[in-house]
Amino acid sequence: MIQALVFVTALFLALIIFVNRKKYVSLLWVINGMLLLNASIIVIYEPQIGIWRWLIFSLLFAALFQSGRFNREFSSFPLKKVLIIAMLGTLVIALLDSRLSIFNKFYIPFREITEKYLLLFLGYFFIREKGDLANMSKPIFAVLIIISIYGLINYVSGVNPYFKWAIETFFTEVAGSDAHLQSKLNILDSSQNRFRAVSTFSHTFNYGYASSLLALFFFARYNIENLKHGRLLKVAFMFGLAGTVLCFSRIVLFAALFAFGILILFSTRLTKKIAIAFSVLIFGFAAYATIPAFQKTMDNTMDVFVTGGEEAGGSSIDMRLVQLAGAYGYFMQSPIIGNGYGYIEKELGWGERNKALLDSDMYGFESVVFVLLIEQGIIGLLYHLVLLFGLIRYFRLNLKSNKVLASLGLSIVSLFFLFAVGTGELSSWPLTMLFLGMIIKTIVLSNKNLTTEESLLCHS
Repeated sequence: MIQALVFVTALFLALIIFVNRKKYVSLLWVINGMLLLNASIIVIYEPQIGIWRWLIFSLLFAALFQSGRFNREFSSFPLKKVLIIAMLGTLVIALLDSRLSIFNKFYIPFREITEKYLLLFLGYFFIREKGDLANMSKPIFAVLIIISIYGLINYVSGVNPYFKWAIETFFTEVAGSDAHLQSKLNILDSSQNRFRAVSTFSHTFNYGYASSLLALFFFARYNIENLKHGRLLKVAFMFGLAGTVLCFSRIVLFAALFAFGILILFSTRLTKKIAIAFSVLIFGFAAYATIPAFQKTMDNTMDVFVTGGEEAGGSSIDMRLVQLAGAYGYFMQSPIIGNGYGYIEKELGWGERNKALLDSDMYGFESVVFVLLIEQGIIGLLYHLVLLFGLIRYFRLNLKSNKVLASLGLSIVSLFFLFAVGTGELSSWPLTMLFLGMIIKTIVLSNKNLTTEESLLCHS
């Protein structure tokens, strides 16, 4: 009954995305769907299509249905070459993997490309007007309020019935082992020293990451429209920060602080930078003195620099060094193309933990670098670096013409990079790529308007 209801809901969402394919509304449904729908919810079990993947495939179908415009937009996409390199790299690794069936040699790279790199273009594609990004702010803000309030209730009460339902109903079927299932359910154990809120997400880190991204987005929107919607955007910014703190991740907090530093550095005047710095210091001291959750997060973060993370628990620096040495050993088995997609889960036993002899030194694989070294080798590392530097270069070149949006792009790239390197990708790709694509298209449209205005002035 539940599975039928989920499938009907998924069809309804796909229909809405398709019907609104000529407007930014399709994109809005996908983003808000990802914020509200737990990624553990599964629509189809074989091949496995979770609700997030379903939303992405629906968005892709809606774009491909407009084939003429799709081709025109892709031909003018500023990062077209970067995207093609990433797609080709993904395909080469899969085709040369002797472990994969003929079907998986094409399905796995299709899935990787669609759920990661192509989303950058899809975010770009569905923005048609310069004002679309601003028009999306209020609906996203409404959803941010929901996930933030639910996250606060989750933390204060120590329970999360939505998360528990999603895990027990869907994740049980695909967990691969009782140990894997139990590791998910342990998130709800409020007796832990570092109990973390998870809100509507499938992992506490995903909640913190999404909240940090939205806080950056609304802070930048406030910089652009501080006269028109200042109070609303300030509230949205604070709601976003709440999720950053309540996930109790040192990596998320550090990545968010660094990203805000990038945004402030490149988007504001010197006098405003000084005012913001003092405001942050005053707020930080006040929050540390009065908010236990904030105090705990800051103490855990400082512990990394003092003891290497030993007192707070979780991931320590020594543990990361052990993982790096282990990843290097597996990397040397196939340094050029890596050991192939799914090697960690299938060959190293982290998918079916009950049956596997696990390499305990590699527990967690808590960095995208380790995963790339093991599964994709030099080719994977190179095309990911091409994508990273392509994004940085684009936003840096547009700082003069569109300071705030280009600074927002740089800050989101830095947030994503530090998060992925520090704790792994988890579910950070989709929202990151969609927002970056939206920002790129808004910059392109703004630059066009600027060029048109300059042309009219020259001819007047």
